[in-house]
Amino acid sequence: MRTVFMFPAGDRAGTAACLNQHLVAGNGSWTFAERVYVAIDDEETGCLFRDWEPGELALVDAALG
Repeated sequence: MRTVFMFPAGDRAGTAACLNQHLVAGNGSWTFAERVYVAIDDEETGCLFRDWEPGELALVDAALG
């Protein structure tokens, strides 16, 4: 299994609405073709960046502004 991080330009609600429109939804996650699983994670409510090294976080911050 591979993990891919995406950083949508919109807010969480807009992102969820877009996912609901295009993918099969269930329990706060989405699936596509029974092989791609999507879940929204963030610093406040999830594990996002929990095991990242400080230098990696600095690179993401610099790239995103």
